Amino acid sequence: MAELSQHIYQATLKDRPENPQNFKKGLSIDQRTWLVQVLCVYHWHRLANRLGSRLKRGNAILGGAKNLMAHMNTFEKRAKTS
Repeated sequence: MAELSQHIYQATLKDRPENPQNFKKGLSIDQRTWLVQVLCVYHWHRLANRLGSRLKRGNAILGGAKNLMAHMNTFEKRAKTS
């Protein structure tokens, strides 16, 4: 995550290097949308890896699927409200 956040930080600071503390405030709508999408993809990748490791261990198969569905439902609710 540190490498990904550093990459996003550097990519978004290209246009506004004068104020790195508040770099999110200076982002345009397109850049913010891109940032959110990148973080969502990374989040889903981590969830899939966690579910896979649970399946490999042989425990919490149903719990892992329920957890993934709960996250998906939360994501759908956020998408509808945005």
